[in-house]
Amino acid sequence: MNRKRRSFSSSQKAKIALAALQEPQTASEIAREHEVHPNQVGKWNKQSLEILQMGFTSKRKIERSQQDQQELIEHLYQRIGQLQVELDWLKKSLSSCSLLSLRSLIAPSSELLSVSRQCELLGFSRSSY
Repeated sequence: MNRKRRSFSSSQKAKIALAALQEPQTASEIAREHEVHPNQVGKWNKQSLEILQMGFTSKRKIERSQQDQQELIEHLYQRIGQLQVELDWLKKSLSSCSLLSLRSLIAPSSELLSVSRQCELLGFSRSSY
């Protein structure tokens, strides 16, 4: 019962999706006619509707959305870099502290950070806590 996986070109997918959009037949009938699974017909139909909707969206709105996403990505990368610098500085500053003083910094009742993560951030193993 090994059936070779079939692949369809974009034009074949478009033809099947267009047939599903026109709705003279059910998805099962279209699937049987083109020898694909009915779920695949539904998926291609949904994708074609999304692409059509994007085609009627104004270029200005698309460009604005892409610009907003790019600004968000840049802000997040900047924040990640800042947090990494702060963490490195903290680890360097705490390296001169004794193990006892580092242990006293751990708050086991903290809801924000687990004890394991606190130990990791302070630079020693959980078992030594």
